[in-house]
Amino acid sequence: MKRGVRVLRSRKWNLVAVLALLGFAVLCGALGIFEDPGAADHDTGLVIWGAGALLCLAGAVRVSMVGVIPTATGLKVRELLSTTHLPWEWLSHADVRANHQRMTSGPTLYNPTIHYVVPPQRDRLTVTVTALGAYRRGVAQAWANDLNAMIREHKG
Repeated sequence: MKRGVRVLRSRKWNLVAVLALLGFAVLCGALGIFEDPGAADHDTGLVIWGAGALLCLAGAVRVSMVGVIPTATGLKVRELLSTTHLPWEWLSHADVRANHQRMTSGPTLYNPTIHYVVPPQRDRLTVTVTALGAYRRGVAQAWANDLNAMIREHKG
């Protein structure tokens, strides 16, 4: 990877999510330790609350890594529960797609979407980068522009 390459990451929302998960980890740990130490099932509660705290810590670590990471071989799209590796030769372009919240009638979210073709099938596929989603189309478009610049730079 070239020195000085920008990792695309929504720092504000990643930080908010990390802090929230760390707060829940502290809460779970405190509940496990201080919940009625004289109770007969205190050890069981300690294990359950401790597992909850560890799960929150693991989530905080994973959230801190969410984003799009350029590597020498391609783009690594890291979401909360999955990671997709896309070689530079497969990549076509990025654009913005609206995600209308029909079930909750909430605000529309705009997500950068990476278009790529997997050889030899030549199927046109997409990856929606929800980690870079935004409520304003212009913000999501700026992320898509950064992705397009990376693709152009590496495809020559």
